[in-house]
Amino acid sequence: DGETVNDRMQVTLEAALEDGVTGDLGKFTLGNTADINIIEGTDGGSSRLVIQGARADLNAALEGLVYDLGDGNNSDRTDNITVTLNDMANGGSRISGPGDAGAEDALTATGMFAVQISSENDGPAVKLNPDGNGNPQPYTVEEDSNANLLDGISVSDPDDFGADIQVTVSVDYGTLTVDAVDGLDVQANDGNRTLTLTGSESQLNAALVGLSYTPDANFHTQDVTGDTLTVTIDDQGNTGTGGAKSATATTTIDITPVNDRPVASGGPDSLDAVREDTNGGDGQTLADLLSDNYDDSTDDQRDRDLDGDTQGDGGNTATALSHVAIVG
Repeated sequence: DGETVNDRMQVTLEAALEDGVTGDLGKFTLGNTADINIIEGTDGGSSRLVIQGARADLNAALEGLVYDLGDGNNSDRTDNITVTLNDMANGGSRISGPGDAGAEDALTATGMFAVQISSENDGPAVKLNPDGNGNPQPYTVEEDSNANLLDGISVSDPDDFGADIQVTVSVDYGTLTVDAVDGLDVQANDGNRTLTLTGSESQLNAALVGLSYTPDANFHTQDVTGDTLTVTIDDQGNTGTGGAKSATATTTIDITPVNDRPVASGGPDSLDAVREDTNGGDGQTLADLLSDNYDDSTDDQRDRDLDGDTQGDGGNTATALSHVAIVG
């Protein structure tokens, strides 16, 4: 093929685990071994391979290079591959023969690339204020409070490899906000009752650390089920076969009531005069006389229905008129 001795070069392929990762390394298989000398390792059986040949033959061998972990091809990790080229002093003062890496005046160049290993897409997970067994626990906030921090929420995906994934957070009777994070896309819907976050796993978790909830004005859940907080993660198909996968967790937000001031209106009301020290008959009760002038409906949230089931979802702490204080 017109090759001369000083046309030869050497390529070293070497795989390495990332820091803190354990497991077996994969094996290299060359795309073409014609006119290639394997100096170290075996084709298809080594994680370090040293080969020599003419530039065209080396490129043909590397063109179809395969890195295979066999049974570990779904190990959901990243391996680093280092490629070193030695020109064996090609064009220099000394000519090298097969198996000789060259004289001290040989020049080298090194590059590295990462291999993300995931043959099948594994599902993501949501942690939502978990107890010791990982089960979601309820939150408690006060009526008419603002920006209550909902801590203990995080998402994870074993094989997203830094790709964008999506998290949706929603409630029925309040509004949500999250911390601003560079690069994270946040879409608010239904008056901030629903937030859709798109970004990397680290960006999503940085935002969820600051997830806050403000209940609707005057709404409380005394003696009824609290507002529902739902967190859903969609991995957008990252990474591997099997399509997109998702996970959902829910818990409640109990809203303790605050006594709202009743409203007094109307009047004045009067009674027919009766003589002193006489029996006035059955007369009128205080409730009959003033009931239309008294309103404590702000404490009654039973008619608040936003989830479409036609049943009120709020609690009731309203009280009836009980007494009148006369001052002056």
